[in-house]
Amino acid sequence: MTWSIRYHTQAVESFALGLPDGLLARYLRLTDMMLEFGANLGMPHARAMSDGLFELRVKSKEGIARVFYCTQVGQRIVMLHGFIKNIREDATQRVEDSQSTSGGGKEVMKHRDLKKVALRRVGVQAEYEALEPEFELLRQMLRARTKAGLSQADVAKRMGTQAPAVTRLESALSSGKHSPSIDTLKRYAEAVGCELQVRFVAGGRPNKRFKPTSLPPLRSGKAAA
Repeated sequence: MTWSIRYHTQAVESFALGLPDGLLARYLRLTDMMLEFGANLGMPHARAMSDGLFELRVKSKEGIARVFYCTQVGQRIVMLHGFIKNIREDATQRVEDSQSTSGGGKEVMKHRDLKKVALRRVGVQAEYEALEPEFELLRQMLRARTKAGLSQADVAKRMGTQAPAVTRLESALSSGKHSPSIDTLKRYAEAVGCELQVRFVAGGRPNKRFKPTSLPPLRSGKAAA
């Protein structure tokens, strides 16, 4: 059974749609993960707070946003309140416009409809597609850890390290900020009951910047060693 997401008020719905393109695209990607894996994605993406409350932590080049949410019986996630923690100056107007136009008595949208509306914005669509490789890595890690029934702390114990180290590892793989060693990835894979495989997959276009090294021609009358 998959999870569902709904919005408690139109104000939080308007807040989400009013986010700048990059923040909104990352919010959509994170909620995609929540629909598949549940409310607690683990740090740095989500933080479990007291009394069943969670905090979704959304960050992009435009700034930082937070959304508080809780869960209900039947694997339902309810978005309660959002706020901007830090935002780039040139991205503030859209947020202010969304806050001033929220309300109006309209029925709160379902999450799938909110996503459709959001992706009509060209900038959001482009940012959302650009995040695919990053979140595919995160999806693979969460899928393996969830299938094994392990928390980040459980994985850390099996790896012989601390939970923050696993948090940094999952964050690094899903953001490209750090390149962990093959040995570290192998230990993580073994901790969640998997085997690490590394593959080269043919891309759609050749890399024009790549120039193969040419070997000097053999001189006449001499054979190659």
